[in-house]
Amino acid sequence: MHRVTIMKLTVADENVERFEEACREQTGKVKENEPGTVLCTFIRRNKTASTILPMPPNGHTDYIHLQAYTSQEADDHHRELEREWWGPTFRSLLSAPFTSERYMTPDITTGITRDFDWGPHQRSFVFHRFQIKEGQDEEFEEQASHQLGVVTKGEPGTKLYTFCKRPAEGSAFLPSSNPERTEYLHMSIYEDEEAWQQHRRLEHRDDGKWCWGPTYRQYIAVPLVNEQFRSEQIVCGLSRDAQWGTEYGDVDIAPFG
Repeated sequence: MHRVTIMKLTVADENVERFEEACREQTGKVKENEPGTVLCTFIRRNKTASTILPMPPNGHTDYIHLQAYTSQEADDHHRELEREWWGPTFRSLLSAPFTSERYMTPDITTGITRDFDWGPHQRSFVFHRFQIKEGQDEEFEEQASHQLGVVTKGEPGTKLYTFCKRPAEGSAFLPSSNPERTEYLHMSIYEDEEAWQQHRRLEHRDDGKWCWGPTYRQYIAVPLVNEQFRSEQIVCGLSRDAQWGTEYGDVDIAPFG
């Protein structure tokens, strides 16, 4: 994976309908013209704060926009097409400068996307902020790659599951709480409730096999913070089949129970 970007876009409430229509049109353009764009989606935030982000300004709505590109060529192609319509369109509807955080290889630690049209028909999207104990980031990444193997081999309904290492200095999107502590942003989404339940079964299995739930907690320096989005908050989007960052090794995911 070449580049992953997460953006926060702020729109006045009176422009929300026009903005969401433009988002759907842009997603259609990406689907038709950008095979190297493996993630492009728009998600509406709640009007309240979360443990990871503050609330939107009064009279405004925030959106999270995710993008991922397989190569420099794919990134350049998107930028070229964006100048024709999307760039000037979305900027004309914003009420404040957008904020973003960008991840480039090798900070795209590990992950997977699968071919899927995003929308309110699927289960909720969530991102987590992991802060890792000093000196344990390399081991954490090894375990995260093992978890990716479980997701890849045992969870066909998991359509996005990835870990990206945050810049030490933070960003305008999300400041750093401790520049000396390695942080990761983890994002996931599931096709439906059944896919989510399959993920939970494998994440917290109690039959003696390796599982992610108890494993990752030993590396966490502070309690997790996150923001979760209900299915109806997913305005539109798409993901395509792609391997992100470090590939996984062999894993045993014999059926639970």
